[in-house]
Amino acid sequence: MMDAADTVWSVLLGQMVVAKQAIAEADPGRLEPFSPPRPKATEVEIAAFEIQTGQRLPTSYREFLSHANGWPYFYFDMDLFGLAELSGSGQHRLADELLTIYADDEVLDDIGLDHDALLPVAAGRGMRHLVAIVRTGLPDAGQVTWLDGEQVGRYPDFRAYFTAMTQFLMGQALRLRDAQS
Repeated sequence: MMDAADTVWSVLLGQMVVAKQAIAEADPGRLEPFSPPRPKATEVEIAAFEIQTGQRLPTSYREFLSHANGWPYFYFDMDLFGLAELSGSGQHRLADELLTIYADDEVLDDIGLDHDALLPVAAGRGMRHLVAIVRTGLPDAGQVTWLDGEQVGRYPDFRAYFTAMTQFLMGQALRLRDAQS
């Protein structure tokens, strides 16, 4: 039986897939590649990751992983991380480099965040986009920040970030469709 969180994530993921498909169809230049989310991570896989790292993932991010274990090309060339990236593969190294740059450039200080408090959960090839979540057990745990040279947005949790991105991309799909009419 699905609980409320399962229903919300199923709807959000479905809306995002529809929006990204519509963008791909309406954009002849294919500036934003379409790729679906990866299959979900199991509770056993998520728990094993948490045991291995000694850190429980924030609730809304755990919920996302239990519905999609990452999403390549989620926003242009930015990947949403699954357990593989959180464990060091894919764009993980880039995300760590960006986080260090934002710390060194005092961007994190300017927005009241600390390098060690953040867990990168998205980064993009050839981009400065970085999405990070405040680690569990710290003040503001679960809060998400989106950086691109400066803070683009701040969200109370990962679901709020994903909802905002879904709404944004649905609007982008409508604008592209209307421009073709």
